[in-house]
Amino acid sequence: LELSPERKLLAVVPGWGGNVLAKIYAPHTQPQMATVMPGVFDMPQEKKATGRIVPVDVDLIPEDVTYQILEVKREEVQEHTLEKAEVIIAGGWGIGNREDWQSVENLASALNGMVGATRPPVDEGWAKENQMIGQSGKTVHPRLYIGVGISGEMHHMVGIKGAEMMVAINQDPQASIFEGCDIGLVGDFREIVPHLVRAIEAYSNSKQKDSSNPLFDSVDSR
Repeated sequence: LELSPERKLLAVVPGWGGNVLAKIYAPHTQPQMATVMPGVFDMPQEKKATGRIVPVDVDLIPEDVTYQILEVKREEVQEHTLEKAEVIIAGGWGIGNREDWQSVENLASALNGMVGATRPPVDEGWAKENQMIGQSGKTVHPRLYIGVGISGEMHHMVGIKGAEMMVAINQDPQASIFEGCDIGLVGDFREIVPHLVRAIEAYSNSKQKDSSNPLFDSVDSR
């Protein structure tokens, strides 16, 4: 979100399937407002409330109400969420099927991380809706992000722009995700991921650490 020199609201959003960034400008309407996905903005270091809550009286008659509340269901609050995860292993359409999705789960388990996904795995039922990262999902800021079988389309990449270290595993050397990652592994994830899991487990066992993320020492000293 930006303000123009005329103090008009500008909103930058991915458009046309995530291939471009479009700047939305509404010059003729007031007041202006916008909504953003959780995690898009960094939390302020100090909480300084400067806003003002203004109560608005609404006088409605039954004919004004065009909907009816049938039931209210409250979602259970998750103790661990993607937005707060330090390690995220995300899988994309390149995983191919539900059986191979277990490779993403195994790598996340070895790193004590959480599993994320692009839209296709969610649509296929391999991952849950609350695991989707990107324009239509969550925005995350992990210390370590590993993308497996993800092409790197903009509508996903906008959700991981806050990652400290990005690792990509893809058998296509021309995949867009390699342009924005710190480490790129070109090859079949079915061969690469099991080797990674074994190496991580061997490292953890040899060090006998209590840390929840044993590889951070190696990651931070890259």
